[in-house]
Order: sequence, then structure tokens, then C-alpha cells
Amino acid sequence: CYQLDSTNKDALSFLGYTYLNDGAIKKSFDYFIAAERNFPQDVNAVLDVGYAYYKDSSYGDAIRACNRALKLDPTSVKGYDLLAKVFERLDDYAQALDTYKNALEIEPQNANTLEYIGEMYLKRKQYADAHEYLTSSLAVEGDNTEAKASLGIACLHIGKRTEALGIYDAIKASDPENAQRLFAEIYPSKK
Repeated sequence: CYQLDSTNKDALSFLGYTYLNDGAIKKSFDYFIAAERNFPQDVNAVLDVGYAYYKDSSYGDAIRACNRALKLDPTSVKGYDLLAKVFERLDDYAQALDTYKNALEIEPQNANTLEYIGEMYLKRKQYADAHEYLTSSLAVEGDNTEAKASLGIACLHIGKRTEALGIYDAIKASDPENAQRLFAEIYPSKK
């Protein structure tokens, strides 16, 4: 019988994410919590627990885990990004935006954070702001087709239909799922 080495944080994290990605959230906690218990000063171990709580919709616990991680490392962009995502889920968009902006103060050119802000603005139908942040994200990491599709949607809503069509043409072969999402916005009555 195989005995798991609880002193191997990477193995614990891998198994936690394996269960999490398979939908076995409760089982993933066994591994994430073991990693945090054995590596209490490891920011990523603490954030893994926070992410599992986030996926489990246990937002209070997720916030506490993020705050523990940020206490360990106040410059953890990943910690601020996860905390902001929790605030988004709680519909506290002002707090989410402030938290994302804390991450940008640490790393102004973080493509993920810029994309998360753009996506948040897109959900809130603040299309000009979405366009600004998604464009900035793609300036840093230009091959993100999900961000490109979202930028295309923002373009449509701020009167840049030609740009949106160009984005659709650019991503339709490489990312059919996101291309379809954009197509549905460009041609809402067609399937």
C-alpha cells in the first residue's frame, strides 16, 4: 500500500488540485490542509486552501486564508487576485476593484490581474473600462484568446464592430469555444 509523504508539499498540492479539478472538493481539502499544516509559512500552501474554499463557496474561510497568506507575504499578487475574486463572488465589486488595484501596485504589468479587472468590468457592462484593461492585459500577454474574445465583446458595445470582427477572425481557428462566445455577441440571433 502506498503511503503519502506528507512532507512533500508539491505532491500534496498536486493531489489536492487533482481532486479539486475532478469535482471532489471535500477530498481536496485533505491534501491542501495537510500541506498548510506541514508548511504554515508557505504562502502558496495557504492560498491553495483559500482557493479550495473559494471553489466550495465557503467565502468567509477563503477570505481568512487569503488574509493569512497576505500576512505572510504582503506582496503576493496571487493572494490579492484570489481575495478579489472572492469579493466579486460576494458582489462587492468596489472591494474587489480595490483589491485588484493593490495587486497592480505590486506588479503593474500583471496580465492576469489586468484581465481579471477587464472581465469584472465586462460583467458589469462597463465596456469602456473593460476595453482599457483587456487591451492592457493583451499588451503584456498577447496570445490569451479568452481575453481576446472578451475584448471583442467590449469592442462591440463601444462601437468598434470592425475590431470585434477582426478578433473573431483571429481566434476562430485556435479557440472555437471563445470564438463562439464572441460570435454569439456579434450575431445574437444566429446559432
